[in-house]
Amino acid sequence: MNGDAINATEDKKPAADKDDDMSFWLSRDDASTHTIHAAVPPSSSNNTLHAVDISNGPEPVQESEEEEEEKPKPKKEKKKKKEKKKSKKSSKKTDETQKQVSPVSLQQAAPQPYKDLEEDKNLNLKFITMNNAMESNRFTVSVLMENKTENLIKNIEFNVLDTLNTKMVRNSGSQSDSIRVPFALLASSRNECQFNMTAHSVVMPQRLRGTVSYMMTSSDSDITDQHVINFKLHIPCSSYLVATPLSSNHFTNMLASGDLQEKYSIQIPGSDIQTTIQTLMNQLKFSVVEQIGESASLYSTSIQQHHICLLVKKVNNGISIDGKSNNGTILSNVLEEVKLVLK
Repeated sequence: MNGDAINATEDKKPAADKDDDMSFWLSRDDASTHTIHAAVPPSSSNNTLHAVDISNGPEPVQESEEEEEEKPKPKKEKKKKKEKKKSKKSSKKTDETQKQVSPVSLQQAAPQPYKDLEEDKNLNLKFITMNNAMESNRFTVSVLMENKTENLIKNIEFNVLDTLNTKMVRNSGSQSDSIRVPFALLASSRNECQFNMTAHSVVMPQRLRGTVSYMMTSSDSDITDQHVINFKLHIPCSSYLVATPLSSNHFTNMLASGDLQEKYSIQIPGSDIQTTIQTLMNQLKFSVVEQIGESASLYSTSIQQHHICLLVKKVNNGISIDGKSNNGTILSNVLEEVKLVLK
């Protein structure tokens, strides 16, 4: 871990008092900051049409039809019509306000794309990582193996060299033993196998060395050759994140709690807001809390309960991303990963 870990340096922003910090993230008055909050549509309670209760008033006086025709309309009836008009206007304004809030939070993240691991002339290897929020020190590497030949590939074994921080789970035997893959690959076929890993800490990315060995039997002879593929498995910090839905109220309360003291900011030149949001959802496991116009708030948490809040907004030369977390190391590493993915 010590030699291969990628260190990211946090930007050293001058310390500001709590009121200035919260006004940046939570202010509703300064529209130029594009700060994300729970959308509060204009209240229409005062303009709502109510039935007028006259049960406690005096008995109405019966009048003739001629008197009713000549009598001007009561003030209550005029007031009722005015309230009805105001209610319609207020309802229209509320609808327009709601339309300005883009329903990004209703979008679902696309399936996680496979990343290239390694290949030779016979076998192609790709992988994705998966995790479970209930297991704080465990994640899974799923390896997709594709036979590029017309020959049979069998006796496939997968191995990753353990480090002090990250180890592959083996059911028995030595901690350096390979794991036999429970299938063979027919001609031009592919299959997937999952390998469980443990991690002591998840705040730093990891680079692990490993091998895949296999036997290949030629279709036109009985000769069987052994092959070995050496690879480097890169485990970024986003591999430990869990896309966790969060309401705008909880998001605001988390920022206001004072628990998220660590900050880190980046700028992505030439990017647009929708591409950035979709990338954060699909590749880095963030969920959208809310989007209003050209700014959005997103949230994710690690399997070890590191909270990451992002404020993404459009600026003149691209996209600005401001992050807050209860751990500065994982925050800076995740945002540096964002820069690599979007470059």
